[in-house]
Amino acid sequence: MISCWIQTFTYLSYLSALGITAALFAYFGILVFCGTNYKKQPAFHSKPVMFNGWNVLGYAGLAMYTFEGTAVVLNLRNEARNPKKYPRYMKWALFSVIFIFLTLGFTCYLTFKENTKNILTLNLQPSTPFTISLKFLIVFNVLCSFPVQALCLFELIE
Repeated sequence: MISCWIQTFTYLSYLSALGITAALFAYFGILVFCGTNYKKQPAFHSKPVMFNGWNVLGYAGLAMYTFEGTAVVLNLRNEARNPKKYPRYMKWALFSVIFIFLTLGFTCYLTFKENTKNILTLNLQPSTPFTISLKFLIVFNVLCSFPVQALCLFELIE
């Protein structure tokens, strides 16, 4: 990836901001998609499953995957302009991510009910130009956020 050649967090932050903006547009689009498909889905046939003990380990793994970038936190704090304000910004960022994920998960579950897939983008069927563009925005976010996490590893290896 060409973006991995960028050697400072300052320039990577601009790339990451583009990725975050793309992700926010994608998440808003998914909420719009769920809103337009809410009435098209059949009602619950049975009581919704709130907790399944066998799936706890899978959900724990998913939570660890979601917050995989936490190893970058100390390096980003060292590069921050004002490291004393960094914990406050980090707290608000984590709460924002949790809120967005809970909102998307809850909305998708209400929309697709028992047909909800484990991976959010698998619910975006049929493949229309709108759903393909939402998937593209999410992939673009992943490609833009990977170099921020990889730079820490590259610095350790060097």
